[in-house]
Amino acid sequence: MNRYAGFRILIVDDNENNLYSLNALIDKYMDVEVLQASSGSEAIDIALRDPRIDLIAVSYTHLRAHETL
Repeated sequence: MNRYAGFRILIVDDNENNLYSLNALIDKYMDVEVLQASSGSEAIDIALRDPRIDLIAVSYTHLRAHETL
């Protein structure tokens, strides 16, 4: 039984390589659906459309992680 089954995770980073790496790690070790955003404002838009997500903010320049949360 996977304790993460059914989770939806939003990963946010303005660096495509970071998004790819984090997505690969999550995919390998967790049975979750992954959504991606490349900016804080995009993450907010996605979160407003789908409130059933956990938000992981890695780093991005236009809107800081604590401002998005």
